[in-house]
Order: sequence, then C-alpha cells, then structure tokens
Amino acid sequence: MKKLRWIEEKCKAPECNYCTRVCPKGVLSISGGELQYCTQCNPKYAVCMKACINNALKVDKNGVIQVIPEKCDGCGACVSECKTSGIKLKRNKKGVKVSVKCDLCSSLKLSNPICVTFCPYGALEVYEVAEDISESKKEQESEEFYEKRFEPHFIGEGKKIPTIRYREPLSPESIEKRFSAPFSFDILEFPPPNKKAKLLDEYGRVRIYEIEDLGRAYCISFPKLFSDDWKLAEYVKHFTIMKVADEYLSAFLTPPEYFDLEMRARALNKVKLVARDVINRLEPTLDPEKKESIAEIVAIDTVGFGAIEYFWMRDKENLEEIEIDHPLREILVYHRKYGRCITNLRFTGDRSFKKVMNAILRPLGKSLDMIHPVMDAQLPDGSRLHAQISPAALTGATASIRLFGSDPWTYTKIMNVGTANAELGAFLWMAVEMKKSQIIITGAPATGKTSLLSSLLVFIPAGERVISVEEEINELRFYDKFINWIPLIGVYKERKDEAMRKGEEVSRLRTSMDQITNSLRMRPDRIALGELRGREARELFSGANWGISFMTTLHSKEVGTAVVKRIHSPPMKVPTDMLSMLDIIITLSTDVERNRKVIQCSEFNWRSRGELPDEIEGMIAKEKIPAKIRAQLWKEGEEIGFLNKLYEFNSKKGELENVGEYPSKTLNKYAQTFDLSEEELRDEFKRRVHVLNYLAKNGITNFFDVGKVVHAYYNTPKSKREDFIPRMKNIVK
Repeated sequence: MKKLRWIEEKCKAPECNYCTRVCPKGVLSISGGELQYCTQCNPKYAVCMKACINNALKVDKNGVIQVIPEKCDGCGACVSECKTSGIKLKRNKKGVKVSVKCDLCSSLKLSNPICVTFCPYGALEVYEVAEDISESKKEQESEEFYEKRFEPHFIGEGKKIPTIRYREPLSPESIEKRFSAPFSFDILEFPPPNKKAKLLDEYGRVRIYEIEDLGRAYCISFPKLFSDDWKLAEYVKHFTIMKVADEYLSAFLTPPEYFDLEMRARALNKVKLVARDVINRLEPTLDPEKKESIAEIVAIDTVGFGAIEYFWMRDKENLEEIEIDHPLREILVYHRKYGRCITNLRFTGDRSFKKVMNAILRPLGKSLDMIHPVMDAQLPDGSRLHAQISPAALTGATASIRLFGSDPWTYTKIMNVGTANAELGAFLWMAVEMKKSQIIITGAPATGKTSLLSSLLVFIPAGERVISVEEEINELRFYDKFINWIPLIGVYKERKDEAMRKGEEVSRLRTSMDQITNSLRMRPDRIALGELRGREARELFSGANWGISFMTTLHSKEVGTAVVKRIHSPPMKVPTDMLSMLDIIITLSTDVERNRKVIQCSEFNWRSRGELPDEIEGMIAKEKIPAKIRAQLWKEGEEIGFLNKLYEFNSKKGELENVGEYPSKTLNKYAQTFDLSEEELRDEFKRRVHVLNYLAKNGITNFFDVGKVVHAYYNTPKSKREDFIPRMKNIVK
C-alpha cells in the first residue's frame, strides 16, 4: 500500500508553498510551518471511512481511499473525525459541497503524486507499506468499482430488463481541469490510409504528397501520439506554464518595440528544456522520440505561435503564404515549387485561432477582437498578416500570412526558379541604370510582381536618392550601401476615411497618394511604389514629366495596350499627355504547373515623343494597318502609342524568347546616354548577360553578394570590363 511522507528537515515552509499550489485537489495546506496532508491511513482503521454513513469512501486496488462524489452528501462527518486535516469540504461545479481527499493522484493515472514530482526540495516522498488486503476485499472492489455488472431495472409496463451499468475509475474529465491545458492545434494523419498517395518531395521533417482526390499535401512528420500521450502533454503544458511564469515571465514582457525574433527563439528553447524536465518527472520511461516531440509541441503552444510556428519559422524559405480558411479545417500553405497544399495541422476552434493571432499581434500593439474584427499588420520579419473574425468572417475566422523570406529576392534567384532569363535581366539592368525609364510590372495576385520589382532595385546606381512608398506593409528591399534610400509608409485610404467620419485625428494618417505628393517635394532621383491602385497614378506620372522616374506594380491580368487603357480609365484616370511617359511593361503569370513566368516584356513608343517606327507611321498615314499591328496600337486624340514586344514566353518551348521586330528605344537611349556605338552596345549587353548567367549558375543569389557584384561592375571602367568576370570570385568572397 502506498503512503505519503513529509520530510520536515528538507521542507522550507512557510516560505515555499509550491506543493499546495500544484495539488489538483487543493487539499494540501500549511499551518504553523507544518504541512497538513493525508497520511493515507490503513483502510481497516481509517476514522473517515467509519464516520461516513453514505458509503462514499471506497478503497481502490492499490489500497488508497477515494471519495465517490456521487454518493457524498457533504455532511462533513469524515472531515470532523480526521485528525490530520487530510480531507476537506469543497464545492463542486454545481455548487454542492462534497468531500475532497488526497488519493496520491491515482485517479489521474500518474505513477507519482504531482506534489512529490514538483517539490523543489524533495521534502515529499511516496513509500510502500506491505498491507494484508484479503482476496475477497479485492474481488469485491473490482466487481463494484471497476467492472461492468447487470442489474434488473423496471421499464415500460413493469417488465424486468437486464441493463448494463458501467462504472469506471475517476478520470481527469471528472475532476476540475485546473491542472491541464488544452492545445490550440491538432495533428492530422496524413496521408489518409484509405487514399492513394505519391511522395513528391522530402526535406527535413517535411514530406509533400500528391493525394488522390485531395491534391497536394504538405505534411510535417511527428511520432504517432495516442490519446494518453496527448493527455500527458496537457499536464506537461500546465506545469510548464507554471514554471515559466515563475522563472521566465519577465523575459517575455518586453515592450513591443523591443520584440525580437531571436529573443523568441531563445525563449522557445528555454521552455522546451523546462517541458522536457517536466516529462522526465512525470513519465521517465516514455519513448525518447515522443518526449522530444511533446516538449516541442508544448513550447510552441506556450510561447510560440502554435501551428503557425512550424510553417512561418521553420520553412519560410520554401513557403510564400499561410492560409487559414476556417478555424476547424486544415491550414493551407503556398509552396514556391508545388503551389497551394493542404497540411496535416489545424486549429481546434475559433478561440484557439484568436489566441494565436493575438499572440502574433500583441507585441505590435494590436489585437483581434469584437471591436477590431479585421486586422492588417506587418510582422517583425517583414511578413504581412491579414486576419478576420466574426462578424466580418462568416466562417468564424480566416487569415492570410504572406511570408517574407530572410534573404530578399534577387534577379539571379528569379532566374534559377525559371521565371525569367539573363537576356531580359541585362535589358532591365540597363533600363534601370539609365534612369529615364518608367517601369510597370503587371500580373494577377501571387505571380511574383513585388519579388521582381524588389530584384530590380539592386540595379540602381550608386549615389541616387530613392524614395519607396508602400501601403501599411514594407516589402521592398534596397541594396542601400551606395544609395540614399528613404522608405515611406502610407495607410489604406479606407482607414483614413473611417477616421475622418469618426472625427478622429487624421494628421498622422497619410495615404499612398499623400506620401507620393510628399516625396515629389523631396527631390528624389527615383520613386519606387509598392502598388499602383488609384488617384496616386496621376501624381506618379506627373513626377515622371518632371524627370523623376518610377518603378511600380499593378494588379492586372491584361497584357499590352489593355494595361494602358486601364491606367487611362477611372480610378487612375491618367491624362494622355502624362501617359506618354510610360516606357516598359512587364507581365507575369503562372503556367499550368503553377510556376511563375514572365510572359511578356514590351516597350511603349509614343508619337508625341517621336518614338514611333517609320514603318508604323507609314501604315497609319495610309490607313492600311494589319490586324496584328492594330492590336499593338493605342490611340487617344492625336496621341498614338505602339506596343513594341521585345520578349515573349513561348509555351511550346517553355522559354522566354526575344521577339523584337523593331529596335528597342531603351537600348538606343542607353547608347546615346553613355556614348556607345552599336557594336559597343551589343558587347555591353552580352557582357551583362554573361555576368548574370555566371552568378545564377554558381548559386550566387544572396542579396548582398549580387549587390556587391553590380556596384563593382559600375565602378569598373568600360575599358576594363572585359576582365570583370574572372574577378567576380574575389568580390563575393
């Protein structure tokens, strides 16, 4: 028979009262420096059992006395007879008084009582006492308390029907759950056993499958955890939270402006060590792989971001977006190579969803609640979050996290994933260097517009004053060691309008249009706008008329002249005389395998700027325009724009081809600007193609390495650029 012993010499009561706080029944107390606890009397002589007239105290198979709450009427006879204060009267969930007694946590199916496990000074211990409990007593308890039995029961017209009455030992579900903490996410079994699955890729703990009827699945490997393992994990999480709150709480309560991802990574590791220690105390014989997995899950769900942590922090180089469509459905991810995939993780409900979202938003000084059911935020690593809850989201909760990789996109990285080639890169490099080209990158959502724009910014020559303007979120990255970069952020127009309707202070709220207007007053050499949407387009083209070039993106599936028509129409409504400043349009899309591709790069030649080819002018004058050419013309009044296609994606060959039928005005201007002959221009172009190919083939895709090479190339005199490629190895060391 098990008994509990208090070692007074080791105890630090009353200064330490940890055992009274962790007791799941709340029956331990300290009085006069002594611990009041149940000594687990011999059931034959226990006064509490003799005092109980309702038979509410029974002995389990280990010889430990337990209270049966259903039979206890709260008379208090057992409490008054007990001399050690080991049994107490407490109110249950229904508000009814019942006796509560220490049972050495046997009802929780733990090998050791929680107070013994977590006593910091080892002042409590369990020891075995040989006790003669008759076989008949054991059989009686087994039959009465643990096994199924049949009892006659009158139903209907008085017929005796044998019915099964099943009693089982007290379980954690029947006790107040103050000692367990549920998790915010579930791990699903993937691939499903009844579905055919083909393994597409595997790296680290990630496996990607093509599953019958489900499509592609992104699965994180975990050891098989059964219900008992999850129950243990809940206990571990509860006691881990208690220890973390005592020892490390101050480390987590830093102001939002000091929130740092590295600090959180260190905190996760600390909590993981604490959880591992708790597991070793509760279940020392558990499988080591399960121990590690449970410790990781507890740490991630305690101070991490729950299921989001596995995608955001563990694999953000391969993932572009995390999508939550419903609080109870599988989380989705958008993989750079395999597109949208379902995952084997999901939230356990809208409360869990809000808990995780607010854990992400809290360090930023924001919250997702009934007052703020829609929230946009930029996360510390540059990723952006959009989340909604009811009533805005009919599913109850939805969110999208656009991940920002630790290493920004470069043109060589874009080449390596097959989006573009070196020829197009050399052309755009020269266009950016010349500082006389207005560039718009178009495409549907998630086609890589911002990534391509960000990759072109590294080509900006040294010494330029560049202003970037973005809405709410900062995504553009500059190699700013040699340029004067000024990043500005604007708020959504709707947010400013709402503040004005409420009569709030709006002087600090500046929209993208306000910021572009402000940037034009700051004498920039170039403006980089995150996205062109509305009336700010007029200001941007107005600045281009002043000589301030721009680069931007535009959400549009249109190609060629349809883009110009859209910019000329509301809500942008750029006048024709300003529209003629547009030079280059790059269009992106995705193929059938969801790979991103540049499908067209074109120049616009304008009559008012004397850029129309003579052949096109002749066709217009004779009014004999072939249908193919007519599709490339845009006309408004006297102004005519001709779309000169330079590069187009050949879907049959699967590559970007040079389809230019007419000379490039950009390259001609480059030759005039830098005083190059036709042959020198051709050599310069080939040299840059060679540089980009060398960087891509040798895996030099790091943002800073590519920036070093580009600016070293600029600093190399034209007469010595032939020998530049052999010297590149020393530049990127």
